[in-house]
Amino acid sequence: MGSSSSIAYPRHAGEDIVRTVQSGHDTDPPIRPPTKRRADVVPHASEFEYIDLHALRAPADVTSSTSRLAHYLVKPALSDVGRVRAFYMWITSNISYDAAGFQSDSIGPQDAATVLRRRAGVCEGFATLFKELCGEVHIPCKKITGFAKCFGHHPGHRYTADEESNHIWNIVFVSGDWWPIEVTWGAGPIDKNYQFVRQHEELHFLMDPNLFIVKHYPFMKNSLSNSALYQLLRKPISLEEFSKAAVLHTRGMEWGFESTTHIHQVVDLDVSCEITARCTRTKLERMMCYLDEENTGKDFFNHVLIRKKDNGDFTIKVTPPRPGTYTLKIFGQTDTIGDSYHPLTSFLLRCKSSDGSVRPYPKHQGLWGVLSNVSAYGFQSDINKTDVVTSKNGLVELTFQARPETDLRVRLKGADGTGNLDRFIMAYWEYGEVVIKCRLPNVGYYSILLFARTLTTFASKQEHIGSILIQCMEAHSDIRPYPIISHPWGLKAMALEYGFNKDALLNSIFFAMNGEVEINLETNWKLEVSLEVVPAEKAVNDTQTSVSGTDSSVNIRAQFPSQGYYGIKLFAQISHHEEPEHVYLGAFLVESLKRNKPSL
Repeated sequence: MGSSSSIAYPRHAGEDIVRTVQSGHDTDPPIRPPTKRRADVVPHASEFEYIDLHALRAPADVTSSTSRLAHYLVKPALSDVGRVRAFYMWITSNISYDAAGFQSDSIGPQDAATVLRRRAGVCEGFATLFKELCGEVHIPCKKITGFAKCFGHHPGHRYTADEESNHIWNIVFVSGDWWPIEVTWGAGPIDKNYQFVRQHEELHFLMDPNLFIVKHYPFMKNSLSNSALYQLLRKPISLEEFSKAAVLHTRGMEWGFESTTHIHQVVDLDVSCEITARCTRTKLERMMCYLDEENTGKDFFNHVLIRKKDNGDFTIKVTPPRPGTYTLKIFGQTDTIGDSYHPLTSFLLRCKSSDGSVRPYPKHQGLWGVLSNVSAYGFQSDINKTDVVTSKNGLVELTFQARPETDLRVRLKGADGTGNLDRFIMAYWEYGEVVIKCRLPNVGYYSILLFARTLTTFASKQEHIGSILIQCMEAHSDIRPYPIISHPWGLKAMALEYGFNKDALLNSIFFAMNGEVEINLETNWKLEVSLEVVPAEKAVNDTQTSVSGTDSSVNIRAQFPSQGYYGIKLFAQISHHEEPEHVYLGAFLVESLKRNKPSL
């Protein structure tokens, strides 16, 4: 090939990075944007299995030179895409990033022979070795210098033409087009302790230029105008646009994460801001965020409210507790069963002012609401529509459709985490629906935690299926506690097996006027039942109760000594040869009062 101009990696002398195309002596194809999409050129990773295995099994004797290695690696490949794949797989699996040298600024020579011998290098060494392997089999390839939003990048940094480039990568000509490829990042990242982590990344193998430009901006020979064509975009972007654009992490790019309200990575706000985001290439089930204060490093995640909209978008409302600079880190999850959260993107928030009366949300990391697969726990889809509720008077009532055998437990927590609030929440059955009620003792935020047992797998214990955020605008004056039980008030579905009529399951709440209550339950045959009274208060329980039965009913009478809430547990007595068995069938909630109007 003809003459070339050299552009060296900052801090190191090296060979030519790219030959000028204006000189007329470059025999490589002209630099133009691809005419096709990556999906039209690159098959699924599974179709490279034979090539990948061949590369991973390369014997030591073929790694003595780039020539021997290149000709070994391409043996099973039938196309240039396959040959490039073999080079990518071998380099990313065998060359380690020289994190120690990078940290100490003493990386040494980065020529292909040295990198091959040491099995280590930095970006210049990775790109140089890849280019030489391609050259051995006559695949056009170039090394590109430029700016990269990589390890150590600060979202507030604005790149200028006066600073040095900080990264090197390649573009390679296959299937009739030039494509960017990132062998350095394909091998794995550097962690916060400056340790290289081997982690093969499929994303960086031949990327669509519109994704590659998210983190890579070509800048060669100190000329922005001459470097623009190496973006491989039909409409190149400016360095200012590149600097301002939000940074996507690997999964963010793979899943097509985008913000429809904030396209810049630095957000200036007064008091609060709300970011709307979505994933265009996959269904995002859940999202969570960290909000780190830059000066102190403290995480204020309980000042972030994440909600899922009906169209699948997410809204992230951030209300910083005080003025300052914060980093908002966004993570996503595509599968609620077994899948972990993956980093998607981050924003730098510059908060100019704050609301002194702002209150933190209860401790809750992630999305408010319940799991999408609620049917496995016996609920209908209407429960998915409730995630945040505002109470103007300190009372909350939620009603959801559920199967009779649904095994639910509810808990109530405040934002500060103090006090036992479970005595101010209860759930009960009412005509085939489960009703949740709570009385809130203070102004502020609360969370209702829902636990249930799966009905499809016969799980032995209840699982946390979601949390509902409650904002209380005015405290309720009546904060008498409820008795605590581990399920909704009312008879359980199993009571039908012991002789109770289905109408007995319809009512769960009763009122004792002047301290007396009578409960009649229909049955299919004469039953023997026993009772246990559970007072809400810890006072001595001197409640008087009686129970009698006929062939078609059970009659319960109770007289309570004082006002308040009481629970009446029912047990079926089943006679066996040895001794009677007491089977717990459920419980009723009774409010004892001396007035005609119930306060439940």
